[in-house]
Amino acid sequence: MVTGYSGVVLIRWEHDHIPALASSLPTAPGTAIPSQWPGDRFDVIWTFTLVPGAATTQYTFGQVPQQLLSGDSDTVI
Repeated sequence: MVTGYSGVVLIRWEHDHIPALASSLPTAPGTAIPSQWPGDRFDVIWTFTLVPGAATTQYTFGQVPQQLLSGDSDTVI
């Protein structure tokens, strides 16, 4: 495990495995991560933001619709 690092990490993976990878991260209580990534969605980024001051390492989960191309959806998964 890398310690003392602060910054942004982008993980790009085959979409079928992203939900399992995301579910393995320590998230804040009550966090709901979609269990499947739709095969036709290439226009959304999942974000995990470190919860400052938490007693244990925890992340909040979010989604960002990119909307870079015509036809991209403005909804999350």
